[in-house]
Amino acid sequence: MIRKMGFSLALIASTAVFAGEKNDEKSFPDSLFEPMEPFTGEEIIGDWFYDASVADVFEITGKVDEEKIIIRSGDATPGDVGLMKKKIEAAPYHDKRIMLVVDYKPTGVEESVAIYFGAVDQQDDQAKYLTWDSTFYSPIRGSSDWKAKKMVLQIPDEADYIAYGVGIAGKGMVEVGEVRIEEVDASVAVTDTEDMIRLFRERKFEEFLAEQGKIDFGGKESPRFVSLSLTRYKALKELDRDEEAGELLAQLVSLVESGSWQDANSSLWAELLTADVQYLADRITKKSYLEKMRSTEFPKEDGHKENMKSTYTNIGFKERVNGNYVAARDAYEKAASREWGTDRDYQLVDRYVKEMKQAVLAMDD
Repeated sequence: MIRKMGFSLALIASTAVFAGEKNDEKSFPDSLFEPMEPFTGEEIIGDWFYDASVADVFEITGKVDEEKIIIRSGDATPGDVGLMKKKIEAAPYHDKRIMLVVDYKPTGVEESVAIYFGAVDQQDDQAKYLTWDSTFYSPIRGSSDWKAKKMVLQIPDEADYIAYGVGIAGKGMVEVGEVRIEEVDASVAVTDTEDMIRLFRERKFEEFLAEQGKIDFGGKESPRFVSLSLTRYKALKELDRDEEAGELLAQLVSLVESGSWQDANSSLWAELLTADVQYLADRITKKSYLEKMRSTEFPKEDGHKENMKSTYTNIGFKERVNGNYVAARDAYEKAASREWGTDRDYQLVDRYVKEMKQAVLAMDD
């Protein structure tokens, strides 16, 4: 029953999340699925928050007291997402292992059933995911009978809340039945994909590449394929495997500039990825890249800010691996400025600011 999505464990969701308050939209910095915009206003279904990356594309049917909710779209482009999202207090689960179980039935899903599960530390100036899993790395496509997707996380004591959601990315339909949280014992393995992100942030690039090599990148003409490939390119550059990196980037340029890619991808995500690839490959200048990103319209201002932070981070990366430490420092300082919002994770760019400042001082000595 949909009302079981609340909790059979007698947990009460934070009421502020579902009150439609503007400030609480930022409680969901789910970078895989941003920028988000409600279907019509801010739609609350029971104690769930319903959201979408584009308006008037996804449809939802079903009520809280019915057997299931259906989310579907015949017009979504790759990267478009419709989600039901929820947030609960983490305190009851500190230092415990919990399992998210989602009953779903996909029909003609082209990109993926979208499911995510994470524990978040809400610090003074940023929200930081401590542990995370999602179908981004293991897409659920096609059609099938009812199945259960299980994700397991170990909840750290620092976590302030647990966020999770279910919906669909791209065209197709998903029927969502019961969604529940269960406490499990330590014999149940965690499914935390945040480990892969941590490997990259900790600069364990060889390990990162090995883990990423186990992932299904999906069809080449999807934004997901390009996004994962760009991360792989960066890891190769960090390891000075320039020949491999160059070959991969050249392949991405050919892909995103092809007519088939442009015909297949009209989403905002695809547009931004195309600019990222072109800039990193010197197909457009830094000035043109910045102008493009500044002028791109987003459903929400928050999405624009997140993208500008990522844009300056990309510029910092390119300047740094090319040995231009002054320009890298300046770009990272811009990425690290809190003008992009106080709820973002600045840990990585803060570290690069410090390192580039040290590198510039070493050049002057």
